[in-house]
Amino acid sequence: MRELSIGVFDSGVGGLTVLSELIKKMPDENYIYFGDISHLPYGNKSEDAIKRFSFNNSTFLIQKGIKILVIACNTSTAVALDYLKSLFNVPILGVIEPAVDMALSYNDVKRIGVIGTRATIKSNKYKALINSKKPEIEVFQKATPLFVPLIEEGWINNKIMDEVIDEYLKDFKNKIDLLILGCTHYPIIKNKIIDYFDGKVKVVDSSISTAIKVYEYLKNNNLLNETDITLKEKESNVKIYLSDDSSSFEVVEKLIFNRKYGYKKIFLSEYQDI
Repeated sequence: MRELSIGVFDSGVGGLTVLSELIKKMPDENYIYFGDISHLPYGNKSEDAIKRFSFNNSTFLIQKGIKILVIACNTSTAVALDYLKSLFNVPILGVIEPAVDMALSYNDVKRIGVIGTRATIKSNKYKALINSKKPEIEVFQKATPLFVPLIEEGWINNKIMDEVIDEYLKDFKNKIDLLILGCTHYPIIKNKIIDYFDGKVKVVDSSISTAIKVYEYLKNNNLLNETDITLKEKESNVKIYLSDDSSSFEVVEKLIFNRKYGYKKIFLSEYQDI
């Protein structure tokens, strides 16, 4: 069991931020990442479609042999986490609760902002979970869908990105103590968001909080891979699968990783709806 892989899926490439933090936290683990590029974005899909895609992604990874499944997608976590837990025996962890727990670990935080896709914000999962743990916290939510295509175009240090950040976040200025990045693409522009608030607003990156939670779960359940593998083996302990080809994958991969990982593209003829 210890040598089985950690399975990670996302609707596309944003989940690479989670994969990156997992690798930093646990470099000796084996990883299988699946990006469902053929169906992205999930944020504007129906709940039924999101559940179906999430089920297919989970089934694909579980059949590959994994010891834990990480949903590196806020939309899938918000809509399908409980559904998937009811169907599969493998441990499943989403990105919402780890981010909320990290946000609430700051005792001086009284007002929390949440940004994410339309589906994530519409689900109200962040607000509901925050207030179930601390009812006194004020929560302000905003859908910020334009961030994803701008990031995937590589328009990070671009005046258009600066204008979109201002348009989306200006209402949060002088209103919140902490901002949760409720989309796994958003850590790529985390530093720009921190600078926008002049460093006066704490920013919670769900990719970091999720990696911590996965590590804690594996350690507490004696599932950490303690095999001392060689550098050559480490170079190949990450397998990345895609359901379709996409230039945005390479753009985001270069933004996140210092080196490329080998990956196999799985096309629709091979990846059938189950």
